[in-house]
Amino acid sequence: MSLKRVFPVLVFLAMVTLCLGQDTTTGGPDSIIAGPFGVPYMVMDEGGHWSVPVKVFSNTNVEMFTPNITLPGWVQWHAVEFRQKGMYFTYLYIYGKHSQGTTRELIYVDTRANTAIIEVPLLGSERVNISKLPPPYISTIKQITAIVTKEVSNYHGPTIQARAIAFQNSSSRRNR
Repeated sequence: MSLKRVFPVLVFLAMVTLCLGQDTTTGGPDSIIAGPFGVPYMVMDEGGHWSVPVKVFSNTNVEMFTPNITLPGWVQWHAVEFRQKGMYFTYLYIYGKHSQGTTRELIYVDTRANTAIIEVPLLGSERVNISKLPPPYISTIKQITAIVTKEVSNYHGPTIQARAIAFQNSSSRRNR
């Protein structure tokens, strides 16, 4: 396919994206509300809800945040998977102190296999051994895992999966 045919299509897609709404899938500016100096004030979770970010790492170059993974709603969605398989996922927002810009990655963590899948928008995903990541990522994932472990162990309410099963059972009884 020639460049003459591809270029107009790419321009059209870019214009549609800019004109028709927020791009929350790539972790662009529409998934972050910045505070002073560009530090994230509000971030979007994987369900598309805004929350105050939780700082999970900081050094002289970067600060890393997650959406508020201490909220009961977040725990409801992740408790069963974490309890049964030791797995969770969340967005990771990385604020560059010098650039004053924030990027977003999606991380899937398997605590039992000590692996993570890191999805970077437009660049794809990669499965990695957590111990082979750069030190800031190792510290960040350890901190997030500690928070998730505490929140899931302290949570005794209904999970989304339990609610779905209850709803399915009540629907099937009504249909009899």
